[in-house]
Amino acid sequence: MIPEIAGLPAGGGIAPVILLALGLGVAAAVMVVFFIPVLEIARFVHPIAYVKATGTPFVDRREIYPLAGARDPGTLLATLRARGILEDIPGDASRLARLLSAWHLQSLRALERAAPAAARPLLDALALGFEIDTLKSAIIRKHMDSAPSEIESALLPAGRVDAALLRRIAGATGMEEVAELVGEFPYGPAFRDALPRYLADWRIMPLTAALNRFYYEELGRAVLRSSRHLQGALASYVGARIDLANATAVLSAKVTGTCREEVMEYLLPGGLTLDLPVLEHMAEAPTVREALALLEGTAYRPVVAALIPAYEAESDIVPIVSALERAFLEHAAALGSAYPLTVGPIIEHLAGLEYERRNLHVALTGVLTGVPPERIEPLLTVRRGAA
Repeated sequence: MIPEIAGLPAGGGIAPVILLALGLGVAAAVMVVFFIPVLEIARFVHPIAYVKATGTPFVDRREIYPLAGARDPGTLLATLRARGILEDIPGDASRLARLLSAWHLQSLRALERAAPAAARPLLDALALGFEIDTLKSAIIRKHMDSAPSEIESALLPAGRVDAALLRRIAGATGMEEVAELVGEFPYGPAFRDALPRYLADWRIMPLTAALNRFYYEELGRAVLRSSRHLQGALASYVGARIDLANATAVLSAKVTGTCREEVMEYLLPGGLTLDLPVLEHMAEAPTVREALALLEGTAYRPVVAALIPAYEAESDIVPIVSALERAFLEHAAALGSAYPLTVGPIIEHLAGLEYERRNLHVALTGVLTGVPPERIEPLLTVRRGAA
């Protein structure tokens, strides 16, 4: 009687209905497993086409080395105009850096418009990096008592740190007032929390370190806000960025003689390969060679091993840091190949854009100041595969 009341056939007719319901459940699960990734792929068709069409040619040695070897600045300018990067080459180095940063940010925003919503949290966080970089540059210059006009004119207004706010920061009576100006921004509490140490030690490092930490934490949060299917690739990209930032901080500190405690303030959790205990041991190592030996078993050891004798002969850490930067660029390219139908090409493009800006700045500065190409080329970060 109960099956009839429920609207189901009595007796043996229940079993087929149950089987049908189970079949529909399995079919729904199959659709979730297979069709949602297909829909994810479909959303990336346009942004992948965009990054493939735009490319990052200036991490290709075939493109950037000829620019570094140009004798006539007009040759460089013609190439950059054709690419929509610069209309003119300013004589002032800080203005050149600002113009290239503006082009980089504009390129990032164009990619953001093309990208699906699933990938936008990371792009938003990367754009926030420009804002934080401008604020860091402003407070460093203010700490060094730079003229207000220099702070206003040399830096790129970005996000909340626009031209009006830069003007107010430049005219502020001290860092306490700056903390009030940025207090309502997402990174305002981090700035405010670091302010007592700045005032006690009169060192800018606590403030810049706090802003750096907030930025990388925001990148991590952006990964978690992204589509679940993209999180593995995005986490690998962010982790590799953190590895590079940490390794560079430790090695630079070894050269400058910065104390271990100060280095540890700069280090960031969440690295892909280098965890904080390894980095702490690197910071404690007596020499650069011994610090690099602690990279054994990681992907970074083969990258730097051959450069150690040259460092010991010349005490120049730049080639080692450059090698680590190339390793990061290659890692992003590997992610591009591993995830070719979704976020991989975007990751590869993002890394390429960052080093395009730096390469162009190095090449332009070198050519304008008469540096020979053989001294410029080692400072350029190019992909091994772009030979």
